[in-house]
Amino acid sequence: MEESSLSMPWDALTCSICLDILKHPVSLQCGHSFCLACITDSWDQAGVCRCPHCRKTFTQRLDLCINIHLANAVEKLNMASQSRAGPDDIECSFCSEIKLKAVKSCLTCLASYCEIHLQSHYKINTLKNHKLVNPTRNIENYMCSEHQKALELFCTDHCVCICSSCVADKHKNHHTVLPEKERAKKKDSVEIEEQESMEVLKDLINSIEETCQKITQLFKDQENKEVEKFKEPIERLEKEIEVLNKRDAELTELSETDNDIYVLQVRSATIGKDLMKNIFFQFPYFFAVILQTFPSVSTPIHEQSHPSVDVSTDFSAALLRKELSHLKQSVEEISQWEFVEETEEGLSI
Repeated sequence: MEESSLSMPWDALTCSICLDILKHPVSLQCGHSFCLACITDSWDQAGVCRCPHCRKTFTQRLDLCINIHLANAVEKLNMASQSRAGPDDIECSFCSEIKLKAVKSCLTCLASYCEIHLQSHYKINTLKNHKLVNPTRNIENYMCSEHQKALELFCTDHCVCICSSCVADKHKNHHTVLPEKERAKKKDSVEIEEQESMEVLKDLINSIEETCQKITQLFKDQENKEVEKFKEPIERLEKEIEVLNKRDAELTELSETDNDIYVLQVRSATIGKDLMKNIFFQFPYFFAVILQTFPSVSTPIHEQSHPSVDVSTDFSAALLRKELSHLKQSVEEISQWEFVEETEEGLSI
């Protein structure tokens, strides 16, 4: 690709019929050029061989041939358009009219080059040793602010990049290396530090996971202990419920029988006694279960004794009502109790 092809006037590569870049360009005897398809359609529709631009008429239809020079120019222009620098691209420092994208930056010349202008660095011996890098913005940052030369060395004593003049001036007799060598050294150092940090982090994660497992196991063990505390009282209560259900079934059977003598003389007295014993003898046991199940709950603040219940073996309806009233009163008294929780520091309400 040559730069001269990019400086050709835009109109010379534009078809005046479709107003677009020439496609398969052909030139007439008058010197004007058109797309092969455009001029052919124009002549077919008009029925006359005339130049659409200057209106010159030809006596006979011309044999149209592709203009090789224009075709090559159009091809180069299309390639240049694809390589044209956009707003976010780095422009070639040597393109004049159409700014193409830079493909390399030279740290020796402190300039950026497109593919066309970069060829000199590949062909001229004095330019072959220049330092070429990927396109770089603000390339002036790679220039020594004091001597206006490219930064070519790294001073390990002061940890700064310097130019060739700095070596003979402020950094004389200092230890210097090439920037790429120092970069490789620092890269290795960073990788080692990163690896060490990852190992420390891995150990920390393992420690946290082990601690979480231990804490989880402690919670499970404590949970199992609490479940065992409730297991025996629950089994006792289930047995008592079973007994009560049995008594309830007997009462139901009694209420449905038609034998009045059986009800009055036999079953009534027996079931009444059993019912009274079951209610009053088991009543204190329920509270004992509560106190055994929750050992942290101590006796009331005020010295209070459990309500005593006297059960008579002689059963009657009046006695049942009396004892039930006594039981109700006892329950109301118990509901007024105040409990304290026993802690290591002492008692708390």
